[in-house]
Amino acid sequence: KQFTDKTPYTIMFGPDKCGNDHKVHFIFRHRNPKTGEFEEKHAEKPTVKMDDYFNDRRTHLFTLIVRPDNTYEIRVDKKVISAGSLLTNFSPSVNPPKEVDDPDDQKPEDWDNREKIPDLDAKKPIDWDETEPETIIDENALKPLGWLEEEEMYIPDPDAVKPDDWDDDIDGEWEPPSMDNPNCKNAPGCGKWEQPAIANPKYKGIWSQPMIDNPNYRGEWIPKKIPNPNYFEDSNPYNMTPIQAVGLELWSMTDNILFDNFIIADNATVVEKFTAITWDVKNIQERHAYASLGLWEAIKTSAEGRPWLWVIYTMILVVPVLLLFICFCPRPGSSRSRDVVAYRKKFDYPMPDVRDPIGVIKEEDDHASKEVEKEQHSQADPGAGEGKDIGHAATDFGADANLVSLNENL
Repeated sequence: KQFTDKTPYTIMFGPDKCGNDHKVHFIFRHRNPKTGEFEEKHAEKPTVKMDDYFNDRRTHLFTLIVRPDNTYEIRVDKKVISAGSLLTNFSPSVNPPKEVDDPDDQKPEDWDNREKIPDLDAKKPIDWDETEPETIIDENALKPLGWLEEEEMYIPDPDAVKPDDWDDDIDGEWEPPSMDNPNCKNAPGCGKWEQPAIANPKYKGIWSQPMIDNPNYRGEWIPKKIPNPNYFEDSNPYNMTPIQAVGLELWSMTDNILFDNFIIADNATVVEKFTAITWDVKNIQERHAYASLGLWEAIKTSAEGRPWLWVIYTMILVVPVLLLFICFCPRPGSSRSRDVVAYRKKFDYPMPDVRDPIGVIKEEDDHASKEVEKEQHSQADPGAGEGKDIGHAATDFGADANLVSLNENL
């Protein structure tokens, strides 16, 4: 009945997720035997990666063991993730240092902690010219051949169009965006040519006295040590204040988080038996349930609360399909070429060997092909109208021949 949010704790232990930082805290309050005041002691952070314990949406067992020899262990699912000593692996340390800096000790006024000092005997050389610039114009440089001084490196984009919603009063006078001048693509340069700058061999910069070892150097000053008036030695920090209740400190925006089955004991066998009838049973059930899930159910379960996983799943599925499509799908026009060749073989059309440079059948071959086609169509359908039907067939053949030539050129 006396337990409230103001009640001081003895041990703070358990998981903590803050953003992408995953922790398992172990903090205990230690009482100073001299002053009677309490101070928090924080255990070193585990070096084991903790992300999976927070993201796999399963039940986990967090265990803290503190032994009478002042050693401790932190376990998750019965696996040790951190171990150490209450005397050496906590910050601040349980026992203060035996000596501390003397607050009354002051650094002497003549203490010189400069390791290097300027050489006061050094003089600037007579020929040292500080007016010389760091770079000078290369007078021997010549304009490269083909340099286009009349051309600008960038020109307005001639294809740019003023947007319909452009308001000169609000947006100012519209100007087309600039683009690289195509005339300068193969030229060594465009625009006004100027001789480049080179390093000045006479440049020396501002003269300064060189640095030398300080003969009066005494090192960094450190105040002297005195016995720590607040020193004490607690050899048994494991003997903490009594524990009379268990409280949960919760601050989370993640739903479906449950805590149950707490036990505090001074007998390891008792804890093992309690674990066997609680977490061990639930862990086995969760493993069987997860193993029995189908692929689709497993994917949906993993993505619950983590919608960004759907993007990864989509990429894993889509990328291989695209690669297969690119590798195995025929190129445009290839099937049409085969159809034309098959058509010509079917009707025994002649295959002209002579073509002009752009692949079009020469006039005399085209004419011969049309005569052959005319004769074959007359034999196949003597009663058909010669003018219209033969003209149509010849037109089709001429178009197909041109398609074959075009595909071969491509």
